[in-house]
Amino acid sequence: MRLSADPRCKLQAASEGFPMCREGAPRAIVLGWLLSVLTVGMAFGQRRDTKPAPRKFQISGAVVNAASDDPVAGAVVEIAYTNDLSQRRQAVSDAEGRFSFSDLVAGKYAMEAAARGFRLQGYNQHEQFSSAVAVGVGLNSEGLTFRLQPDGAIFGHITDEYGDPVQQADVLLFYERMEDGQRGMHFAEEWRTDNEGSFHFAHLPPGEYKIAVTAQPWYAQNRPLHAPSPADEAINGSTGPGIISGGPEAPPNADDKAHNPEEEAQQLPLDVAFPITFYPNTTEAERAETIVVRGGEKARADLVLHAVPTIHFIEKATGAQARVSLSQTVFDHSVELVNVESASVNKETAEIYGAIPPGHYTMGVEATHWQIQTMAKNRLRSKREEPLQQKEVDLSSEGEVSTSPAAAAVSVEGKVQLTSALPKNSRAAVRLFRPDIDQPIAAEIDDKGHFVFPDGSIRPGRYYVFLLNAASHIEKIVAQGARVKGRSIELAAGDAARLTITAAPGMGTINGVALQNGKPVAGAMVLLAPPDPEDNLVLFRRDQSDTDGSFTLPDVVPGKYTLLAIANGWELEWANPEVLTPYLAGGTKIEVGVGVSKAQVKVQ
Repeated sequence: MRLSADPRCKLQAASEGFPMCREGAPRAIVLGWLLSVLTVGMAFGQRRDTKPAPRKFQISGAVVNAASDDPVAGAVVEIAYTNDLSQRRQAVSDAEGRFSFSDLVAGKYAMEAAARGFRLQGYNQHEQFSSAVAVGVGLNSEGLTFRLQPDGAIFGHITDEYGDPVQQADVLLFYERMEDGQRGMHFAEEWRTDNEGSFHFAHLPPGEYKIAVTAQPWYAQNRPLHAPSPADEAINGSTGPGIISGGPEAPPNADDKAHNPEEEAQQLPLDVAFPITFYPNTTEAERAETIVVRGGEKARADLVLHAVPTIHFIEKATGAQARVSLSQTVFDHSVELVNVESASVNKETAEIYGAIPPGHYTMGVEATHWQIQTMAKNRLRSKREEPLQQKEVDLSSEGEVSTSPAAAAVSVEGKVQLTSALPKNSRAAVRLFRPDIDQPIAAEIDDKGHFVFPDGSIRPGRYYVFLLNAASHIEKIVAQGARVKGRSIELAAGDAARLTITAAPGMGTINGVALQNGKPVAGAMVLLAPPDPEDNLVLFRRDQSDTDGSFTLPDVVPGKYTLLAIANGWELEWANPEVLTPYLAGGTKIEVGVGVSKAQVKVQ
């Protein structure tokens, strides 16, 4: 059999995988056969290239008022894909509070909502934690109830004893809340009164609050102070802080007449000031009353300020550019007074003076000067603010002044011994944390591992040590001039501590599931507790379980821990060993290394 010479039958099929036409075959049969082959080939190619479309899912539910269970219409609900937070979608709840998101790929979605009268909140939020919505096969992401806590508010008026509004008063709001496993009163925000003496704190979460007010009487006439003349000192026997009342501002002169504080006080009946006042109208923080704010309600808190005669003082400090700060501590929050000034006397001396109400104050004096620091073989010249002195000052209404030096300054420096180089441009630092101080204190680590904390930045007390931006974890702390317990150091007044911190690269991560009776639990507080919790507060890690019961604890320092999951545990003072101990027996023992660990934990 030979192949046909008909060019129409020569399809160059050999090169395309088809047999050539046979000589003498009917043309219709040949064309039909080719058509069927091509059709099958095309269908085969389509089946090979087509992939099944990914299955899509939905998140749906209703937004309700957490205080009344009424539906919240017009709430803006937003979801963000946790693998790519830039992928965001929004929906607005209808008259029944209902919302929905469709065509979602499997994964986890962070969900937030806000509405008129409701501040922005995460789904099932507690503190800074919330539950992500898990979407996928066999997961329930529909019919959710998003309970929004309605905002509360505190408003009021500040007046003086004559009933006149106090303008430009600073109203300080403090909020009692759980923070780092301890309940305490923390500064929340500040409001300055308007021309009518009004203030209004809005968008407050339900809870307990306290208020403090600082202000100056508009009619006050606080005469400038002057340095004590030799005649003053001869009468008062004062070369340090003292009561200096009024008088013309003039340079010291040995021929000046002695000043009579009583006579000058009579000449200045308006030499007065407002002491810090707490709601309801007390100057003692211990007697401040709690203002209870409930969701959706407004609480009124009016205060009346009473002016008192001022106490004048003067202090000399070394350093012509000295700066003075005079502050009072209010619920562990430092409030600096404004009616204090300083002036240069000569190139080496500055005078600090003020007219303030009687009370207990902390006086700090700072000066700018050059200091030479040596780090390894390099000399670093730096300009910095350093406190020259700090002291506690008590000024009584009877004109008595007593001072006592504040606790001697503590200095801390050291070196981090790393087995690998720090990440470039990481701004890695050693941080010291104290639970009663809002912000940790940081010292940057240089390229040789050295660090120095700014002078005057550290008060005596117990601090917890950890690394920031170092991609490493602390293995060991050795100290000269300080006492070490776990990850904490104890610093006494006057200590000059030098720390040697041994660090190793890498951190751990725990991915797990919180279970109760074999079923996943959403919204549980997940807590990773180190041994000797009191000495290792910075090793704790927390999370909130998502809707599928899963959780992630990142940045875990490798070591042995107890893993806990506690239902409704958000009001638990877990930093208190006496409170935590009963839960440890029901936890899961786990050893974490560098990398990812898997775990299951029973919800208590």
